[in-house]
Amino acid sequence: MGYHAKRHLRRAGGCCLLFVLFLVIAEAASRFILGLGDPPLSIEDSEIEYLFAPNQDCRRFGNRIVYNNYSLRNIENLNTNEVFQGTRVLMMGDSVLNGGAMTDHEKLATSLAQKSLQEKRTESIQILHCSAGSWGPGNYAAYVKRYTDFNANSIGFVLSSHDVWDVPDFRKVVGTSVSFPDKKPISAFTEGISRYLISRVSRSFSKKKISKLEIEDQGDTNKEQISLDALQSVIDPALVRGADAFFILHRAQSEWKSQKMPVGEKIFRDFATERGIPVYLLELDINKDYFDNIHINDNGQRKLSKIIEDHVMGL
Repeated sequence: MGYHAKRHLRRAGGCCLLFVLFLVIAEAASRFILGLGDPPLSIEDSEIEYLFAPNQDCRRFGNRIVYNNYSLRNIENLNTNEVFQGTRVLMMGDSVLNGGAMTDHEKLATSLAQKSLQEKRTESIQILHCSAGSWGPGNYAAYVKRYTDFNANSIGFVLSSHDVWDVPDFRKVVGTSVSFPDKKPISAFTEGISRYLISRVSRSFSKKKISKLEIEDQGDTNKEQISLDALQSVIDPALVRGADAFFILHRAQSEWKSQKMPVGEKIFRDFATERGIPVYLLELDINKDYFDNIHINDNGQRKLSKIIEDHVMGL
């Protein structure tokens, strides 16, 4: 082999070695510094549409993400054959309540409320956290139909205006959408590229999609009725057995800026007023309490926890 051929071979080998070294460093940094590679997994369901897989304990961006044996974002497993001696609250919502991977278990509104209430009351307190991204009333009703409401003393719903038109369509998202993985990624580095870098390109589209949902579906009385009937199917049995229900209404940043009551919020308010259901407005600072237009940060979670706590203290 000639001198030039050997030199080219050594150069190619050096480049390959540097590339491998880069991949090792990038993988280690993605996994141990950024906290990628361990997303919570979702599962499809023929009735609920989808939900988080049960029995998960993940680390994500340094935050602990836990789902128990009933796919609730709680650490404690539930034994439904045992009677709970204390006050139990079932909170239901979408990604606003869920907090996503950016919210550690201890900083969730439900965790904060449970801890604070337990310090103030002598009986045992459980705040069950039932949520998943893009869930709506139809998902809540299907979940309760499958698993019951755990005989909760109170059922709270965190509702946004567009939820009144959010009817499950059972499109396949689990395993096809980056937001609903059904298996762990082989590489934390490639997950970072596919889920967060590439998805930034389509983020503007998703924002338009949310706006499109709110605008096009306003006035769709069929979807409104389906959603309200779903809520009623959860609330009525609870009221019959002596429990109560309450609504916490959430507004996006853009809705606060408009200074008008969102159409869907008014529909939820009217529904609640007709049935004597307490309604609370989650009042947020658009500059301090949000991650983005819709999702609330740790400050927002604290404000949400205060509403939950105050309602439970009044029971």
